[in-house]
Amino acid sequence: MPGSSVTSYLPLGVLILFSLIVVIGVAIASQLVGVYRRGPVKDQPYETGMPPIGDARRRFHVKFYVVAMLFLLFDVEVVLLWPWAPLFHRVCAYEVKSSPISQHPPNGEAVSVEPSQGLRRLADHTSEASMISSGFDRTYLLISMLVFISLLVIGLVYEWKRGVFKWK
Repeated sequence: MPGSSVTSYLPLGVLILFSLIVVIGVAIASQLVGVYRRGPVKDQPYETGMPPIGDARRRFHVKFYVVAMLFLLFDVEVVLLWPWAPLFHRVCAYEVKSSPISQHPPNGEAVSVEPSQGLRRLADHTSEASMISSGFDRTYLLISMLVFISLLVIGLVYEWKRGVFKWK
């Protein structure tokens, strides 16, 4: 059915069109209803309530940029660690639940857990099952994260030795 692919995008097109109409409508209403007062004070750039001093295009010391880059570097580290932690937890929990070792419930009877049942249950909700079946177990995930963090620590020590964090 060639027409079905176009009709599946119809709600998205309606949403984009509605959004554009709202944005254009608000901009036109702001121009028609808004009160604009022009003057030398209103035309000045706002710098946290203080009068501007000097030129806005002056040069800054390179240390500001280096600190900003280091902040971005460690901010990206947190962004990568955030989804890794729950993934690592779920993979560890899956490996414990699906181990073929017999588990003993409180009544004393041994119950064997089928790994395929746990894998099917996990595959219903996440993609960890395909990762585990491909060979990505908790050891691989832990080693990959340790390599990532060790590279960041090496970079931090390098920057520290170069004196990036010393303000004179």
